[in-house]
Amino acid sequence: MHDQSNEQEVVAKLKQEAAELQTRIDEQLVSSQELKTQVKLKRRELVTLQANIDKLRENAAAGSSLFRPMPIPPDIPRKKTLILDLNGVLCKIERSAGALRQAKDLGWPLLGSRTTWVVPRRGLREFLEQVLELFYVIIWTSRTERNTELVLEALKSGGCLPPRVKFGQACRIWSQSHCVKVEGVSKNGIPILLKDFATLEFWNISTRDVLMIDDSPEKGMTNSPYSALYPPTFTPLVTSPDDDTYLSSKLLPWLKGWGNSVQVTRDYVEE
Repeated sequence: MHDQSNEQEVVAKLKQEAAELQTRIDEQLVSSQELKTQVKLKRRELVTLQANIDKLRENAAAGSSLFRPMPIPPDIPRKKTLILDLNGVLCKIERSAGALRQAKDLGWPLLGSRTTWVVPRRGLREFLEQVLELFYVIIWTSRTERNTELVLEALKSGGCLPPRVKFGQACRIWSQSHCVKVEGVSKNGIPILLKDFATLEFWNISTRDVLMIDDSPEKGMTNSPYSALYPPTFTPLVTSPDDDTYLSSKLLPWLKGWGNSVQVTRDYVEE
């Protein structure tokens, strides 16, 4: 009788251990399956991103001559390439009636129409004239081509652009079609569009001599470190035109130093 009782206890214990073991196995299988699912999702994201990059390169190679730089002739001495963001660096695009009234009260000129109002930064024309002498300039915005045209037309009508700032000539204009859209990722509900330097390969531009000025750091997250400057966003509502000297007294002197330096851009920016 005593032996039978012991056997039942042993059997019960073994069953309990078996049940616990099965539970652990099931948990590990679930965890493993979740991990596999996550890996599959990440792989799909990478495939989508690569497809976007490939599409960007195809579009760039066959794009409109108005929105792509011409190849640099091999017999022309190379200049460094300067990429300038439009909204937030060179100007501010406003649609809020209250913001427009406040900017006007501070003395800022308002250019454009009812759909696209532009506040140009102080000294914009003089700044562009000087950098066009020093660098190959690309104005690269994540806005659509049509919106970009409206902004540039407004700036031109206000005398804020040098005559040479034209599509496909001394200053190149790139828009949203030259950016890479990151699927499933957004900032404040707006899809993130990357300004990937891989686009420059089509025009034989060495990325070691490229610098981007943009107020949105996420736009350059696929590029090499120290390949860009990210200044504060130009906000005409918190300053007056007389106090805005960023282009002439801060950015331009720094760019002249970079242009004259024999260091690669990465080292110069890091220092």
